[in-house]
Amino acid sequence: MGKWLGGIVATLIGGSLLWFLTNAVFPGLLQRNSPPTPPDIRVECIPTPATVAPGGTTELVIKVTRNGVPVEGAAVTFKQEKAASPLRTVSGGVLRSFWTAPNPASSGYVFPVYADLSGVRTASGELEGHARTDCEVLVR
Repeated sequence: MGKWLGGIVATLIGGSLLWFLTNAVFPGLLQRNSPPTPPDIRVECIPTPATVAPGGTTELVIKVTRNGVPVEGAAVTFKQEKAASPLRTVSGGVLRSFWTAPNPASSGYVFPVYADLSGVRTASGELEGHARTDCEVLVR
């Protein structure tokens, strides 16, 4: 009976020591911190009007947000290659531009819009990241 009781006591002491080391001395040893969540950068393109006649002009309103907050100063280009001088969003994270449909024209045009936040400074620091969307204009 002495060996049996000694086994129970050894198990309790070993378990208590293991609990103490993992919870009090090295609490983060078995836990892994997840990587930070990347910012949610969104680009919206709103053509007004969405449908134009051949040779007609539409206003493109580009809005750039990061985690739902408008980004002022984001660099916006209408093609993937680096533009010599990209356009910049202003107050409210908005950029306004105009697009004229060719004449004669196809029935619609889809073109990419890219936003780059590199170099934009805010009160919380310098931003980074980029996003794209497609802008669609119908021609009738």
